[in-house]
Amino acid sequence: RDAIGTILPIGTVRLGASDLEDILRMKQEERIELVLESTGNAKTKVVEDAEEVNVGISRLALRFRVASSQDARFLECLESGNIDAALEEERGLTLGGSTHNLKIKKKGTVIPTDKEEIVSTMKAVLDPRKPLDLISTTAETSLNAVGAALTLTDNESTVKIRVKPGPDPLRPDETTFLSEAEMLQMAYEPSTRWVEAGCGDLGRVYIEVLRCQDLPNLDTTTSILGDKTDAFVCLVFEDSICQTDTIDNVLSPLFMPWTQRSFAFNRMLPLSPLYVGVFDNNASISHDSIGRCVINMDNFQPGVMYTLKYALYPTSLLKDREAVGTVTIRLRIEAQDERKLLMESRAELAGREMRWMHVNMRKEKSLPVANFTVKGQYDEEKYSLKLFLSYIDELLTYKRMIVYSCGDAILSVVLWRGTVKVGVFALPIHSAIAFVIGIHLVESLHLLPSLLCFGLAWNLIGGYTNRVRHPSPWRRCRTMVDYVRILLLGKSSSSDVQIHPGVGAKETEAIDAAWKRRVEDDLDNIKRRRQMKKELKMMAGENIQTEQSSGVQIDPVTAYLEPVLFPVQERLHGFLDILRRFKCVMTWEESSLSFWWTVTLLCLSVALAILPTAWLLHWLLRICVWTFLGPWMTLVDRILPEGSFAFANANEEQRLKYQEARVRNMSNTFGKQSKQARKRREEAEKVRAMKTLMFGDYIAWVPPRNVTRHFDYPLPSSTACPFTKGMFRGWEDRSIDKGQQLEGKMIHHRMQEEVTTTKEGGNSAHQNRVVAALQGMFPKRERRVNDPFIVVSTNASEQRILEDKTKKNY
Repeated sequence: RDAIGTILPIGTVRLGASDLEDILRMKQEERIELVLESTGNAKTKVVEDAEEVNVGISRLALRFRVASSQDARFLECLESGNIDAALEEERGLTLGGSTHNLKIKKKGTVIPTDKEEIVSTMKAVLDPRKPLDLISTTAETSLNAVGAALTLTDNESTVKIRVKPGPDPLRPDETTFLSEAEMLQMAYEPSTRWVEAGCGDLGRVYIEVLRCQDLPNLDTTTSILGDKTDAFVCLVFEDSICQTDTIDNVLSPLFMPWTQRSFAFNRMLPLSPLYVGVFDNNASISHDSIGRCVINMDNFQPGVMYTLKYALYPTSLLKDREAVGTVTIRLRIEAQDERKLLMESRAELAGREMRWMHVNMRKEKSLPVANFTVKGQYDEEKYSLKLFLSYIDELLTYKRMIVYSCGDAILSVVLWRGTVKVGVFALPIHSAIAFVIGIHLVESLHLLPSLLCFGLAWNLIGGYTNRVRHPSPWRRCRTMVDYVRILLLGKSSSSDVQIHPGVGAKETEAIDAAWKRRVEDDLDNIKRRRQMKKELKMMAGENIQTEQSSGVQIDPVTAYLEPVLFPVQERLHGFLDILRRFKCVMTWEESSLSFWWTVTLLCLSVALAILPTAWLLHWLLRICVWTFLGPWMTLVDRILPEGSFAFANANEEQRLKYQEARVRNMSNTFGKQSKQARKRREEAEKVRAMKTLMFGDYIAWVPPRNVTRHFDYPLPSSTACPFTKGMFRGWEDRSIDKGQQLEGKMIHHRMQEEVTTTKEGGNSAHQNRVVAALQGMFPKRERRVNDPFIVVSTNASEQRILEDKTKKNY
């Protein structure tokens, strides 16, 4: 269509029945490129995926698949405009449903003065959609009627307050008003209202949000009316996003068992973290973010009930961060097959690309909620001067950690200091191992590759030893014995885990304080050396040149800050991402991944020790020397295309040929890469369109791993105990959210969702009927250029083939 609206033909593709037969049999759902022909009788050329096509040739990419019954129903509803009805069953609970809607506060409730009217309107007052302030009987306020309606006093003068957001529907009389002690006790009872979310098959992660404490008051603009923070908690795990009920006007809210506070996430990936964010609910404007934490699941064991208390921080990227309250959750992990879960963690070790995880929302104001929950206050994909400076400080921190760790390790090994405790004794095991390795290495240099692999595994084992010996049970990782037991028996021994509050708290505080003092002393010494060097330079007075005034100059960094620093920030981010992943492995932050690295390096070390490494290395070097350093390489130089390599003394003609060859190679490479990029974009656009249709217009990316500067650990008041069935109830009445991860290439469907076609058979039977119809139309003949275009429609009762006589319509 040109600028004035005239439709101009570009080209035509023609596929006969025999072509469709081959496609449906061999290349169903595969991407097929067809060259557009300008002539009406020309045969369409099918371009193979690996075939290189010249740039400038117009092509049309198509996919073919036999339609299923779900596809037919979806397209019928899409054409009729009733797509919401078709997707209602498939969608489950999304941000458009009751679970994820951000509740709107309705204020201005009229408080009656007559006693009977007050009693008759109690249900309206207790409606969670009409939150009112907590007002005690002793508070001096002009709203005495409100105080009478919201506060009760028993015979023993115990003050009871209204339970928010509302009473238990099964016990409204008993749970309408409770004392603070009763509310706290009831908040820790098992939940009765569950939501199952996600579409994974590796197990489930059960989460109950119990309470928040010491939240800041973000409703300061209405302090005259006594408003406080209206807190709710958002949880994001893989392809699911959920939200608790809102507790209005409380800085330390308690979430009751009958409210929306408990979620069970089906697990797709073994290293996926749980993102938890706390927000202040605003009805008319965007919700205010308070703080967040990220929970790594890799170091928690199945079959254990954890009650965890986490500090909330606005970000995990900056050096100095202050807590803005706490959140207490109850966590339990259920693994369908622990061996399968452990084996799946090898994907990161093998370099396999992780799935792209996204969550969709139907409300625009929910998008910042999801982004803050998974990313925090700062987005690493955008420029920020604070983030840039934090990256530099993080690099210096890693350098300091390497210097400290290597220095301490070398001194400990060389001086034979006892580092491994056996009973009451500290034995220098590492020094003995280093001595034995050194003796064998100087006598047998061919063992160098094997010993290098063993040295890396040894460092990992050293990090593992420090981690499992940490005084805080929340800083420890799972043991290697546990992982070996899972590989051999398929199940871990985690039923006897019992952690009491405050275990190792003083020792952990002392370790953190000692590390902080060591860093401060080091920085103070560096500052003193710099000052001494400056004073010595001034005392020497060797600089006798005359200083020239340069006048007023504009700082280019200040004038062009973002364009100059943002590329540097991106490079720093990429480099820090590698260092963070390396730190996760070395410190056993993701213990299953560190376990696989240790096992791989030990096996490689043993294999290199058994193999004739010296003989292999000798022959490898011999082949390289005799192949690439002989005088026959001048023949290779003559055979290669002219201008393939540049050299220092090349003339202008040779330089131009070399430059042309480089540009040509880059163009060819770009052509191949652009083709793959177009394919990825096609897939991304289709997934985006379907997810937008099914789940909402606003999309947030969910990182599959927690690769960041600071990790969140449970506070010392957290506890753990073996799980019993009495701790779990209400699962039969759960709501189900099937998750948002889609599969397919044409009409997408949810993961693990069975696609059927007709009652007589599956997709293969339906496909056979279509192909049989094509064969019956043109039996036993060669391909024809002028095959008529056809439409095949099949169902359980009939098959009909329609020939279109007017090809121009197509």
